[in-house]
Amino acid sequence: MAAYAQSKLANLLYAKELARRLENTGVTAYSVHPGWIRSNFGKEVMPAALRGIMNLVLRPFNGLLGIMGPYDGAQTTLHCLLDNDAPNHNGA
Repeated sequence: MAAYAQSKLANLLYAKELARRLENTGVTAYSVHPGWIRSNFGKEVMPAALRGIMNLVLRPFNGLLGIMGPYDGAQTTLHCLLDNDAPNHNGA
């Protein structure tokens, strides 16, 4: 988890620096975190049997826990791509 947190910080710092370097070029940079998405990310960390149990137990509570499907998770990225106001937040 520490390495994951550090990688998220690195993404943020990279977006800020990229935005600075590309200022006044018409290119915008963002650091996007879509949230907790139901995916296979990290499946190597947990044994298959435990993954199955967790999936069975947690799936009914996905909404309450804030776990989203891929469609909902993509909305953050699409917002940065399509929103007319997004370029005003370069580096965010």
